[in-house]
Amino acid sequence: MTGLQITAQTIEECYQFESIIKYLENDSTASDYFKVKNVRFKINPKVDKNKGTPFLITEYYSEKLDLSEEQLKSDTSILYSVYRKNQDYLLKTDSTFNLACLQNLNTKRPNVYMGFSRLDSFAISVGTSKILKQKRKHTFGKYYIFLFDKENIIRRILQTDWIE
Repeated sequence: MTGLQITAQTIEECYQFESIIKYLENDSTASDYFKVKNVRFKINPKVDKNKGTPFLITEYYSEKLDLSEEQLKSDTSILYSVYRKNQDYLLKTDSTFNLACLQNLNTKRPNVYMGFSRLDSFAISVGTSKILKQKRKHTFGKYYIFLFDKENIIRRILQTDWIE
């Protein structure tokens, strides 16, 4: 890749990440879920690359393979290979990269933490969790997978809640 191609790729990536952040900032269900008036993000500028997804495995891979969830669940030969491949991605050594544009998007006095993982060129997973003032035994958050089309517009959003 030439320097110009890398710069163009970074600009497109920044556009995808910025559109995710804008979507979540304007999402009224996020402020209700985290019980805050205005969601302000602390954004981790390190992005995991080619990592598997711990949640929404069937939903993501059915979308990626262009199968319905029922087809994927019923065909165990495909399902087991998908789960095995995903598990390998989760266990492999993490490769990360920094995006300067993410550092610039942090807000003052954040109340929600946000971390990213690039699943492929058209999918980004986002983990969010409430920033607690006092340490507690349990924490909670939401996990999203944003799927993009070829024009870098959000095509579909998969989401689930988690508690630890």
